[in-house]
Amino acid sequence: MDEILNDKEVSEVQRFLENPVLKQAIEKIVLFGVYSNGTLQKGKEANPMRNFAITINEPDGKSMSDEQVGQILRAKRYAIEMLEEGFGQLETFKKVVEKEKDTTNKAR
Repeated sequence: MDEILNDKEVSEVQRFLENPVLKQAIEKIVLFGVYSNGTLQKGKEANPMRNFAITINEPDGKSMSDEQVGQILRAKRYAIEMLEEGFGQLETFKKVVEKEKDTTNKAR
């Protein structure tokens, strides 16, 4: 990542990672459309059309073949995997905090 992030950006990413609540909230927001589409929620009506697999747009209203639909779904799956990989890559920026060694003589 050194080739794409400058020192200020690395510092900000490290600061971001120091707040696990913020990190989790950002992950939820970014991945909301993937994980929440088509899920049932208490107190809300079911809407099966709110699902990225079902709502694949057919260009010009023309029917797509099963192969074309499969290609789109595969591409979306890979995109999800890349997002998850990116979130994992963030962890490499965490600052390593060394614990102070206890230098007291325990024999005393």
